[in-house]
Parts: sequence; structure tokens; C-alpha cells
Amino acid sequence: IHCIDSIAMIEVLGFNLEQSPGVVNIVVSPLAGEDINLYGVLTISSSIKIFVPWSDRAKALSLIKGELGKFVK
Repeated sequence: IHCIDSIAMIEVLGFNLEQSPGVVNIVVSPLAGEDINLYGVLTISSSIKIFVPWSDRAKALSLIKGELGKFVK
């Protein structure tokens, strides 16, 4: 058993998300560019769950929203 304190989960939901090649990369790339550590990424059907340090949660969410906002039509 391993326990890490102060983790935030950000969930990205979307219809047919699993049918979009590269969507995980689109979501996590800006985090790496800002040196935000990922504790885990879980993909299930039309959902991506990203686990980041609690202290980086607001910045990570903003970066993800910014990237995904480029694809809203």
C-alpha cells in the first residue's frame, strides 16, 4: 500500500473521447511544459482522470482548459 498526501484529481469528460487519437497527449503535454508532476493518468471510456499535486491543481486545470478550449467549435 502506498499513500501520497495532497493529490488533486482533474477529470476530463467528453463524448467519444476514446475515439480521438492523441487526446491524452493534448491534455498532459502543457503540464509537462510547466513542470507539473503527474502522479497518474487513468483513461476509461469517455473520461481522462489526471492526478497532480494539490498545490498545482489550479494551474493544471487552467492549462488543460486552455488546451481543450482550442478545439471547441
